[in-house]
Amino acid sequence: MKKIGIYFGLNTVNVVESDGKKVINQIQIPAKQGSALLQDELRKYNIKNEDAIIALASKDLLIRSFDLPLMPSSELPAAISSEAVKYIPFKIEDIIFDYKILVNKKERRNYVLFSGIKADELDSKYLSDLSAATLKPKKIEYAVFSALKLLKLSGISEKGVHAFLDIDLEDETNITILDNDFPQFSRTLKIPVEETTDKAASANALEKLASEIRISLDFYRRKFPEKEVKTAIVAVRNDLRFEIENVCRELGVKVIFVNLPAPLNSLGLIKAYAASLDLKLPFEIDLLAGKEKMKLQKERKALAGMKAPTETVKINRGLVVLGILAAIGVFALVQYTKIMPLKSEIAQVLGQRKPLATVSTSLSYGELDKVKKTYKDKVATLDKLFKQKQFLTPKFDYIPKLIPEGVWLTDLRFSSADNSLNMQGAAYLENPEYEIRAINDFVTQLQRDPEFSKSFNIINVANVKKGAIGDIQVTFFEINCKSK
Repeated sequence: MKKIGIYFGLNTVNVVESDGKKVINQIQIPAKQGSALLQDELRKYNIKNEDAIIALASKDLLIRSFDLPLMPSSELPAAISSEAVKYIPFKIEDIIFDYKILVNKKERRNYVLFSGIKADELDSKYLSDLSAATLKPKKIEYAVFSALKLLKLSGISEKGVHAFLDIDLEDETNITILDNDFPQFSRTLKIPVEETTDKAASANALEKLASEIRISLDFYRRKFPEKEVKTAIVAVRNDLRFEIENVCRELGVKVIFVNLPAPLNSLGLIKAYAASLDLKLPFEIDLLAGKEKMKLQKERKALAGMKAPTETVKINRGLVVLGILAAIGVFALVQYTKIMPLKSEIAQVLGQRKPLATVSTSLSYGELDKVKKTYKDKVATLDKLFKQKQFLTPKFDYIPKLIPEGVWLTDLRFSSADNSLNMQGAAYLENPEYEIRAINDFVTQLQRDPEFSKSFNIINVANVKKGAIGDIQVTFFEINCKSK
């Protein structure tokens, strides 16, 4: 039976139609072209299947792993939502999410794999394009988890703790650490996209890749000190295998390479192919199913909030009129007793007004209010003039707005010669994992902010290390921002 897999990458939309394990058609179009070109290409290749499995890159997704104590299953959804809020920079009500749980009775912990996407981005950027192309999504999953299906095709069955690397220097590179096939850690590696040859990536990109893998492995060791990553399963172009093997050897990690399907010449198309296979994994993250669950929950809440019809009550109109007249009489009496002393007090206050050269003491409240408004307008005009005299560069104004809780800067250096910015700081959240995540979230916010990224379009974490301030253990970091 023919199936369609679509991977929305950073720069391209990749479509593969497969029949069993055989590739029937493959399409690769620029991501900026949108649904119009996608629809034309599908018609060109006579692809009429309405169902499609969608794989998304990490740029729009929230992928988090955390653990919770054992608890009744009825309490888990609320506990997961409460924990997820710590890692989400916006309201959880605004995202579509799905999660899977691994119960470890020995450690008395629930390990949670959480994936989410902003609801408006899912609808406007993906579902609308698919609808315009007359495609109906069957499943929406994280592209890294799609790529993990390639292990079955390659006959790779690695138990225990191991890392999975999908390396694409033209798209995105990710590392996922699994324990008996359950992802306990997933991170997108910040590798600069530079000029590459057909045989090897630039030395700078490979050096950065090695640094990013080392940071990820060190973080995992601190979180799970009793577990050691000794094997890395790698999906990468064949011409880069030699360089990647050297990188992993330097890190003391054994390498197993995934056999990639021969007809496909890019990792983007390979991810689309893996999605089209629709193979089952030990864990299953499906954002489309999450969207349906949230829709049902909202409908149930709406039904529960509806009020039952009330019984008709007979009213005695005579008693109602009598009650209203009595209330009016009481109100008039109370107001009269209040007004008389108030008039006397007003006269006394007016007599105590000090004469001013610009304001008459006989002005009414309305006239005084107009005078007040006139002065406020003058103050606002002066304030505007003073603000316009600021000479500090506005590009730094966005940093304090984007920095997350628990993270602060200790040094900030700007060089106008090459328009570069170096930021050094620290994070303290009583948990090394939360500190690393907060630093990564800070970098992500800097990259996504339209104003800050106008000045600095290359933003990388240069260094992350543990340290201490007094007796308190913190995570120090260094971020480099520059323009091409």
